[in-house]
Amino acid sequence: FSGTLCGDCIRQKDALTALNGSAGHFRVNEVMAAREPDLAGQFGVQSVPATVILDGDGKPVAVNYGFVTGEVIASQLAKAG
Repeated sequence: FSGTLCGDCIRQKDALTALNGSAGHFRVNEVMAAREPDLAGQFGVQSVPATVILDGDGKPVAVNYGFVTGEVIASQLAKAG
């Protein structure tokens, strides 16, 4: 989840982009939290950035509130399968 004029959101997007190819196959969907408040609420998102890792069945296996490093996300992706 992202927001406009959010410096940490840009850093988070860059960290996700850097993982492309090195952390296996995954898809990134950027959701603007202010435009999708119901969806944000489903994951408890109250601030941005927030990163939700879903498994192959679409179930959340990790939710990160605030900026997290690519290494953290790579570990969460590996656990998600």
